[in-house]
Amino acid sequence: METSVMFILMAIIGWSNDDFEKLKNGDTAMLEKLYIDYKSNIFRFIFLKTRGNKELAEDIFSETFHSALSSVGTLKNNTNIRSWLIKIAHRRYIDFVRKNIRDEKINNMLIMTHTEYQEDTSPGIVIEQEKELAFNCAMENLKDMYKQVLTLKYIEKKSVLEISTIIMKNERETEGLLYRARNTLKKEIKSIMER
Repeated sequence: METSVMFILMAIIGWSNDDFEKLKNGDTAMLEKLYIDYKSNIFRFIFLKTRGNKELAEDIFSETFHSALSSVGTLKNNTNIRSWLIKIAHRRYIDFVRKNIRDEKINNMLIMTHTEYQEDTSPGIVIEQEKELAFNCAMENLKDMYKQVLTLKYIEKKSVLEISTIIMKNERETEGLLYRARNTLKKEIKSIMER
């Protein structure tokens, strides 16, 4: 039987326990099957996350399968392969968002340091600059999840429902997370301002 026909039949039938064990052990044919079976679903998921940015989606897609291949041994059973890949894709997307937000914040802080901070030293402006710097430092001190939900809510203007979808939690958990993140941020800012 031709290899491609075999993979199509396996995709229709699903993953047998033997195939799954071979996959976990790094069998090349099973790794190829994993890619063939799930590439369109995973790419579509990432493509939608990146709002149609094909190049970015391709980059994240590549990172997703690279991560999947390196952690395939962590799979517990053959019924959750798709959700496992979706979680990896989601994490790679969040990594991209975090990196871009961090890079953008650093660039903005560098620009502000060399322009606004040096140009105007009136008391009101200096206080505002100190508050902004305290805010940025406090954000950097937060847990990644807190940073993520606050960024999604207040920078990207996402609703609680949208945030809960992105972080894969229910709305109530997301609201609680936002509440704790805001309180922690307030305490961090207060601590920094008192120094």
